[in-house]
Amino acid sequence: DTDGLLNNASAETGTEALCLNITTIYFTVFLIWVCGVVASLSKAYFQQLFFKRSITRTAVPAAAKIINILDEVTDELMIWEDIRAISSEAVATPMIVGFFKPVIILPVRDMTNNELRLILKHELIHFKHRDLYFKAFMIFVKSVHWFNPFIGFFMRRAEQECEIYCDEDVMRGEGTASRKLYCQSILNALKTGEDKAIIYPSGNPAVS
Repeated sequence: DTDGLLNNASAETGTEALCLNITTIYFTVFLIWVCGVVASLSKAYFQQLFFKRSITRTAVPAAAKIINILDEVTDELMIWEDIRAISSEAVATPMIVGFFKPVIILPVRDMTNNELRLILKHELIHFKHRDLYFKAFMIFVKSVHWFNPFIGFFMRRAEQECEIYCDEDVMRGEGTASRKLYCQSILNALKTGEDKAIIYPSGNPAVS
């Protein structure tokens, strides 16, 4: 009987030790995951802070021509929110930023009125589709799944689909000349991006 009690006690001790080890492993894995999420979100925050400061240092008010075209396009798309436009040497491609006070940031380069109209239409359609919220959500998903080696690919794919959908909306109802101009404008933006540094970190909730 004594031997049986000792064996039972030993078995219970072993089971408790095993459960404790499993719990410790789970807690360690959870702690590592939490640290990764915090690190990823912190990186995105500081990238956004750096981006904002870079834009603030170089931003200039948009020309009157740009403001007039912006007003026309917002009326065309029936957007009633107040959206500002600025120019900055810190960006090579146009983009829209800001959840509560949206701002369109344009690169400093010469553009025709029709090119400006198409570019502003593109950014305003992003705003109308609420793509800024989608981008912020994707950053959050990337932070939560920081350990997934495929998450970067999925994000790039989602952003590409978002841009294609936006481009299709811009081109809807446009003539052949406008379509050619729009494609040329995209090529110009890509070439400008090769010639100068673009302050556009992947953690920044902006769409271009």
